[in-house]
Amino acid sequence: LVTAPAEGTLLGTRTVTVTGTVDDNGAGSATRRVEVAGVTAVVSGRTFVASQVSLAEGENSIRVVAEDGAGNRAEVLRGVVSDTVAPTIAIGDPARGTIASEASLEISGTVDDDHLDRVEVAGVRATLTPAGPGSPARFRATAPLRAGANTIVARAVDRAGNRREVSVDVMRDAEAPSLTIDQPLDGSSIRTPTVEVRGHLAGEETVAVTVAGEAVALVAGSFVVPALPLVEGENRIVVRARDAAGNEAVRVRQVFRDTQEPRLERADPMDGSEGLRQDAVFRLSLSESPGVVPPGAIRLSRVGSPVNSPIEVAVTAEGPVITARPVSGLPADAALSLEVTA
Repeated sequence: LVTAPAEGTLLGTRTVTVTGTVDDNGAGSATRRVEVAGVTAVVSGRTFVASQVSLAEGENSIRVVAEDGAGNRAEVLRGVVSDTVAPTIAIGDPARGTIASEASLEISGTVDDDHLDRVEVAGVRATLTPAGPGSPARFRATAPLRAGANTIVARAVDRAGNRREVSVDVMRDAEAPSLTIDQPLDGSSIRTPTVEVRGHLAGEETVAVTVAGEAVALVAGSFVVPALPLVEGENRIVVRARDAAGNEAVRVRQVFRDTQEPRLERADPMDGSEGLRQDAVFRLSLSESPGVVPPGAIRLSRVGSPVNSPIEVAVTAEGPVITARPVSGLPADAALSLEVTA
């Protein structure tokens, strides 16, 4: 009787130790010799041990022959399988050098082994999908990614204990590009039909940049659009930068094209007003904000002969309303002239 190995045992070695028992069934003649696949076993009482019995790769039928002193023989066959070849495994996706922005990444590939037990990806057991005859199985698993460089290891293990590892290097980049628009300034008022747009990126190598939806080239980390067309009024200039991982930075500049001079829509007091108080204040409402009012654009004078005498005023602008306040008040019983120049 062979006690070990059991019938159909899968072994990861090319040799095996065979043990068992012998019984002469009371014939009175003790067992003299036991041979296991040509190896003479050590017989002790009713037990035998045969060490280092050679196996061929694959299926083996081990012949055990026992012979007693009278020349009687008995034999038994024990089938085992020797598998010393590691599984074949390959990562199909992602490709080496992939850049991802997510915190995890799906890993898939193929694996082939007649006695496959499992596939582990980054220490996590993968899902296996059998294929048709003669085709490798497919595996799939999700691996976590840390910021920066990652080496993801996939390991295939068969039931005989053979294993093989493959790996793929990927990069996790979760940071959007560092994008700056240098000009124009936000809120700029422009008379010309076009505007130059300039900007730069910090520390980025592979980035696609668009200005107002059109791709622009990066030169030493900087980009320029010499003449971006503008429409009359408000213009929103949108600049986008997208890196290889799909991270995107968006910057917006709002500029105004204004080719029309402001119109005076209301004056308070009105032209021709009489009986003004000495602390009267002049307010001019325009069709649009004038921006910064240059010195000398608002002049208040006392009308006289032969020349007018200027009156000092403090000028402020809030939106489309300009306020001119006489510093020392208005002179009594005098004709006044208020002039506005662009």
